[in-house]
Amino acid sequence: MPDQRLLELASRAGDAARPPDFRDLARRGDRLRRVRTAGAGLAVAALLATTVFGVQAVYDDQAGPVPPAQPTVEPLPSPPLTDNSATPLEDLTPKQIVYDEDARLETAIPVPSAGTGATAAIWSVCRKSDCARALALTTDGFETGTHVDLSQFSGAPILGDAGGGSILLADRAMAMDAPVIVSPDGSTRPLRRSTEPGPMLADEVLVDGGKWISYRQSFFKTMNPVAVNVQTATSHPISIPGQGTFVQLVQSGRSTLWGPSIAIEGGPLPQGEAIWSEDGGATWDSHPLPSDLVSDGGVVNLAGADAMAFALPAESAPTHVFGSLDGGQTWQAFELPAEAWSGSVYGVVTSDSSLLISVTGSREEGGPPPRVGLYQTDGTDWSTLNQIDAPFAVLTDVDRVGFGLVSSAPYTFDGKPAIYGDKGGRMWVSTDDGATWTEQPTR
Repeated sequence: MPDQRLLELASRAGDAARPPDFRDLARRGDRLRRVRTAGAGLAVAALLATTVFGVQAVYDDQAGPVPPAQPTVEPLPSPPLTDNSATPLEDLTPKQIVYDEDARLETAIPVPSAGTGATAAIWSVCRKSDCARALALTTDGFETGTHVDLSQFSGAPILGDAGGGSILLADRAMAMDAPVIVSPDGSTRPLRRSTEPGPMLADEVLVDGGKWISYRQSFFKTMNPVAVNVQTATSHPISIPGQGTFVQLVQSGRSTLWGPSIAIEGGPLPQGEAIWSEDGGATWDSHPLPSDLVSDGGVVNLAGADAMAFALPAESAPTHVFGSLDGGQTWQAFELPAEAWSGSVYGVVTSDSSLLISVTGSREEGGPPPRVGLYQTDGTDWSTLNQIDAPFAVLTDVDRVGFGLVSSAPYTFDGKPAIYGDKGGRMWVSTDDGATWTEQPTR
């Protein structure tokens, strides 16, 4: 089990989690209270909740460049919807749930293992205190789609890309015996686990990230990241170096893994190192993270196809990005400009090794409206930022806005990873390093 001080650190870091969708803002306080009182697995989840990073950004009128003119956000054309109010909730088919005029989108993720047009989304229809849910799954932007009944889950399941266009579904309440793999044709299989650690093989996919941390202990019976084989519907822990540390990994190639390894060794602040493996975890290399930059804000991955990079946020100091662009041979620490170190920031490393980040601020009482924007560095010089356009970066709520970025690595398309941006339940994709964006339908 992790050191108790690490768990307390993780709980404090929970306040820097990803901004919620607009529909979740009212429940923010309850979620934060649950994070502070959660058990070991949930507390550690808060420490390294995503493969992007969170810090705080509040601007004055003088800070940063003048924002460029941003495009107007227009909703996608809605598919034909039906009124199923006369049909009992329990009699609705999965497709009726998805295309009900009162259906609500609960969550959606890209499925890059099946291409840039692949998406998985959960829709629900609720009446009074009861809800019916269904999964909508597509590989072609919902030109065609599969619809799967989710009545066996106690709530909206956790979603993950299991490889080959398949989806891994897990019950948030952990009431089911095992997660379920859903194939693109809609067929389902329970996931069988092994508790024996080993390297991740070429036909396996990494399952990690904050939303899966509780499953490390409850189902997978491990604190290690997990590898899943979609063909055999099996999983096993990935071998990691060291004991008494917490590791969160990113897969940036078929056998390339990297991430931070965090431990507390007798002091009030965590000690960390970057670890990476080019053979799925059979062997590992490491490099210390700068001890003067690792703070109680935690250390989180900065996703990318080639770079190994980490955000090192602090509560009252500039955020640094510490990374290597040459496979760990040399390392650099970049202090982010003032636009990007005092609020919510998410980022990816593009195919040309530039840093692409989204910045979101909150209104200070009596202060000016927050600024929100998408920024990109001049190539590998991560100390300079230029604001760029994106349809989801339009400011629509002056009190709180949020959008995030995630890379499709290890999957690439025409030699480049796709980059996904989301805001308020809507999702966009770019396959040209953020120059242009296309909205992804969710049904």
